[in-house]
Amino acid sequence: DATMHLALAAARIGGAIAIVGAGGGRASVGWGLLPNNCDLFIPQGGTTADLHDVVALANAGRLQIDVERFAFERTAEGYAQVEAGRVAGRAVVTLD
Repeated sequence: DATMHLALAAARIGGAIAIVGAGGGRASVGWGLLPNNCDLFIPQGGTTADLHDVVALANAGRLQIDVERFAFERTAEGYAQVEAGRVAGRAVVTLD
């Protein structure tokens, strides 16, 4: 519930909240509780069993996952690279 509350509190006009995972929690929504034009959605892409299968493939080294890492201090640069279309795969901010 705390994570859902934080997501709703962080929402902005024209933003989006995607509820991902199976961790539970409740989000109370209604008129005036979300900014204008803010989307709240639950992507449906697979089952928990599918997730376990994908993790097993990754652990076995059978997946190639393109990730470009940015140290926390380079977060702004990472966003700029994504917006410019210069990141293949995912941009990930690391805290180390």
